[in-house]
Amino acid sequence: MNTFVINPKNSIARRIGLYFFIIIGFATLISGISLGIMWSNKSDASLINVSGSLRYQSYRFWYEMNHAPENIELRLEEYRASLHSPELQALNSSYLLPKEVKARYQRLKDVWEEMALYIRHQDHESYLSRIEHYVKEIDAFVSALQKFAEFKLKIAISVIAISMLLIIALAYYGIWYTRKRIIKHLDQLVLASQQIQQEDFDHVSLAINEPNELGVLSKTFTQMVSELKKLYTSLEDKVADKTRRLTAVNRSMMVLYHCSQILTSKPVSRTLLLQVLERVLANEQLKGIALEVYGADYWNITIDTDLLSEQWQQYEIAIENEKIAMLRWKSSLLCPDERLLQSVAEMIGRSIYVVQNHKQQQQLILMEERSIIARELHDSLAQSLTFFKIQIRLLQRNGEIEQDWEKQKAILNDLEKALNDAYSQLRELLSTFRLTIEEANLTSALERMLDTLRARTSAQISLTCKLPSLMFSAQEQVHVLQIVREAVINAIKHADASEIEVIAETNADGEHCLMIRDNGKGIETDIEPEGHYGLTIMKERATELHGEFKIQNRSEGGALVMVILPNMLSKR
Repeated sequence: MNTFVINPKNSIARRIGLYFFIIIGFATLISGISLGIMWSNKSDASLINVSGSLRYQSYRFWYEMNHAPENIELRLEEYRASLHSPELQALNSSYLLPKEVKARYQRLKDVWEEMALYIRHQDHESYLSRIEHYVKEIDAFVSALQKFAEFKLKIAISVIAISMLLIIALAYYGIWYTRKRIIKHLDQLVLASQQIQQEDFDHVSLAINEPNELGVLSKTFTQMVSELKKLYTSLEDKVADKTRRLTAVNRSMMVLYHCSQILTSKPVSRTLLLQVLERVLANEQLKGIALEVYGADYWNITIDTDLLSEQWQQYEIAIENEKIAMLRWKSSLLCPDERLLQSVAEMIGRSIYVVQNHKQQQQLILMEERSIIARELHDSLAQSLTFFKIQIRLLQRNGEIEQDWEKQKAILNDLEKALNDAYSQLRELLSTFRLTIEEANLTSALERMLDTLRARTSAQISLTCKLPSLMFSAQEQVHVLQIVREAVINAIKHADASEIEVIAETNADGEHCLMIRDNGKGIETDIEPEGHYGLTIMKERATELHGEFKIQNRSEGGALVMVILPNMLSKR
């Protein structure tokens, strides 16, 4: 490959850089002059304002001499401060300021010394006769300052105008040079590149013989095109080969897609598996294919179009170290895609595994529900049945020994009341079971359970639930519902409340809280009466949830039942 060298003296970058350097020089000159004039003018406005204020203060002395002579000394100090202000004092050290302006300023100071004597001696007539002349001196001084500022502005405008004309001339020359010596050649390069884009490697001739970057670029471009033509020819052959491979891969992907659609459209069955195997058989042009499902012989499938050949290949399907099935196939002269066959086998195995696992999960769920029902029936009715047994023994003993009819009547009344309570408790428990089955969402389950209690009271029952349903298992959700139900029923029966709130949320410490509060008459003691087990049951259920149970009176009135729960999700 040839290497072309650029002469630095003929470089386009060097020439353009020179033009920009000259333009920047003129721009710097303009900026410097402008900044210098602005710097000299920075206090012009202040000078004119201070000088103008001298006129006002001079007239004010006449008024002070006649009406407030006690303020004369103060006004003299103020006037002297204005006359000798830093802005006016700086005039003496300015090199650009005309001598006329400096002389007028000195004249003002001299005349003022004379005027100050008139003021101190209260010489009204002399001061009045000189005031007009002094004010004219001030006006002349202010006028001289204004003329000098205007003169500086004219000088700045002239210098800027001349520099701008020179910059415009240089810019025009730069544009002409760019169009003539750069853009024209670039257009040729663009046309040649467009021809290359259209796969025409015999592009227009680049007759650029400039000893600069464009000349080197044209020669390099021509050399590059010749090499690109060779490369393009070889790439066409490689693309054709890649296309054949991609076509095969695409066909395999389509097979996998359709097999996936078949297996996910309906529950897996022998018919669906047969459709998958038939599609693979047709796509890979196999002589035979067979599927053996371990432990499910009724799903075994064999499709054999060549009964004479016994050259079977096989792939054992295992999911999570569990052997699921065996896929076998017989190939023709063409070699099948083994990765495709293995992927299909894994897909079939995963589908079978999901079906088997789903059945196991259903069985476990059924067993868990039975266990929950048995435990809840035992926990809720055991106390009542024990009470029945004791009362019946008392009744038998009274009938055999004491034969006290009033006592027997009291025992029968207790039995009837306990029986009604047990029956009511059983109905509530069955209602809770229906909620847990029909409403997996905790908020919906609580709302539906509270709906059944709202019909039993005139109190307003509200619910605020911000806890996720996934916190609790089925049995844990039953405990939560029963705690809320028992606390709300106690508030309805005993609190004489008009408002009952159920709140389930996470507190500031990150603990999950279950609160039931009312505005009733509160509780006198946390010791339950004989035959009542509501608090005991709530405490036991809170313990089952690994939570802390609290019951207390509220400062604003009413009672508060609280269960503080750990983070059930993190525990899992």
